[in-house]
Amino acid sequence: MATSASRRTAPKARSAKKQGVDWSVVLPLSFVLLALVALAVVPLKIEQRRVALEDVQFNLAPIQLLLAELVSKQNRQMALVEQFVSTSDPKYRAEYARAMAREDSLFGELRARSDSLLAHVGPSVTDRQDRRRTFALAFQKDLSVDLGPLSLSWHILHSPLMEGEINAVTPSDFVGNLDRSREFFESIRAATQSLEVKVIAESLAAQAEQQRNQVIRTWTTVLSILLAVFASVAIVVVGRNLRKLASREEQRRREAVTARREVRAVLRGTGDGVMGIDLEGLCTFLNVAGERLLGYSVGEVRGRPVHELIHHTRADGSAHSVADCPVQTTLESGEPSHVADDVLWRKDGTSFPVQLSAIPMTDGLDVRGVVLTFGDMTEIRRTETALREAVQARDDMIAVVSHDLRNPVGTVAAAAELIQDLPLTEERRDEHLDIIRRSADRMSRLIDDLLDVARLDAGHLKVEPSPEHVGDLIQEAVALSSHLAGQAGVRVRARGGQAVPRVMADRERVLQVLANLIGNALQVTPAGGEITIRALAEEERVVVSVTDTGPGIPEANREHLFDRFWRGKSSGGKGTGLGLAIVRGLVEAHAGEVWVESGEGEGATFSFSLPLAEKPSSSHEFLTTDA
Repeated sequence: MATSASRRTAPKARSAKKQGVDWSVVLPLSFVLLALVALAVVPLKIEQRRVALEDVQFNLAPIQLLLAELVSKQNRQMALVEQFVSTSDPKYRAEYARAMAREDSLFGELRARSDSLLAHVGPSVTDRQDRRRTFALAFQKDLSVDLGPLSLSWHILHSPLMEGEINAVTPSDFVGNLDRSREFFESIRAATQSLEVKVIAESLAAQAEQQRNQVIRTWTTVLSILLAVFASVAIVVVGRNLRKLASREEQRRREAVTARREVRAVLRGTGDGVMGIDLEGLCTFLNVAGERLLGYSVGEVRGRPVHELIHHTRADGSAHSVADCPVQTTLESGEPSHVADDVLWRKDGTSFPVQLSAIPMTDGLDVRGVVLTFGDMTEIRRTETALREAVQARDDMIAVVSHDLRNPVGTVAAAAELIQDLPLTEERRDEHLDIIRRSADRMSRLIDDLLDVARLDAGHLKVEPSPEHVGDLIQEAVALSSHLAGQAGVRVRARGGQAVPRVMADRERVLQVLANLIGNALQVTPAGGEITIRALAEEERVVVSVTDTGPGIPEANREHLFDRFWRGKSSGGKGTGLGLAIVRGLVEAHAGEVWVESGEGEGATFSFSLPLAEKPSSSHEFLTTDA
């Protein structure tokens, strides 16, 4: 594990050394970023300060006007009191009430403005805000604690005269309180003027601060312009450097993309599976062919241990240890490993034969992982098996042909020798001549079968189709098989209607097909059994079927029935195994097809199709006589 760790860290250290910082890009880009931040933040802060000052002035100016009006109303009220005392004219009382109502309204507006001023000042964050907040709180105190109660006491003093019942307190009665009212008034006016002075001072301070802010704003604008110029120059420098850097990176990217595409094209085009494995034996990559062979997607195998996933068990079912795994051998030795005959396991739990190659991935002298390639050997193994079976079948066929030819040749020689050497009666001589004839026919049939197979292999098997009545062909086939059927004790018959349309067929070749199918059926049908021949028109073809009552064909044997030189157990080892292969070749030469339907213990039905010579009007069956 320590060795693996050192292998992993060494490339990282080397790659870190290769990495560097391009300061020709970083420094100008940093300046540009600082310039952008300054151009965005500084004007915003100055603008926020200007708006805050304008808000303060917006509230201070109305306060000044309200205080001036308050002083005017208080002066007017004092004058109205004095005039009423001197004249006793009621109109002064009415005007006093209006002035007093306006004074109350002014106090309310001043309180609202002071609250607004305090809200615009906000929390005390800076010394300037702290000073304004102190002013706003002091203004509220002077207005509510000093001036308000003082004004209220002043109004209470002369409220019996100016607001009570008429003649309740006469002007002459109030003359003694007039001096005291004037003293209250002077105090009120002094308090009001003190507030005016504070507001004016604060307003002047805000104006001065606004002027300073304007100067700062002007210089900031100048500095921003200069900063923007320098930033533009920096951007030009950065752009030039970035273009160079982008050009280099684009060249590298194109080279990397080209290399990656070439690798992907090779991996996608190969029929073998390719898997990348890291130093820990975990999968890092799987190509399309590997996904198809294993049944896993890349996402399902990436990061998982390869040996436990697909190479855990041998073909015989025994456990396959990690130590014997070619991947582990390559990781430890750094040398390629090859296994000609092994198995891998698919996602569905099935295995398949493969040829494995484990090639180390190196970075200099260090092994970075393994590339595992595996080819599916299923078809090769199947082909090898089929080739062995074909060679065996050929050898068997040669032995059968030799045996089948040796017997009739020996019979002919023996019969001829008897005829030549012995004085025989005419009846005995004719008997031996008949033996010679049957033996010659047997040899002729065997030779014809071999020639037909050779023609099929060479593609020279020709048929000469012409319009033929299927009924005539079946009748003739039944008649030709009647002698053999009688000897086997089997009944051969055809069933169906007489109006089956004509077909395009080579008469002799179709009779050969029927003879082979009937002959095979006679070999497997026990005495007392039955062979039935049917013909049925379907759309653009006629289907002819031969059904026997034999033991049926096992499912495992059906796929080999039309293979040449193949003989099933039910044939008892008789024949060369060429009959059904010739049948298929002859039917396909007529542009038809042949197939079999069977179940064990249920007999078998061999069917083949022939093209129609004319379009049928409806489906019909053909009936022949029994044999």
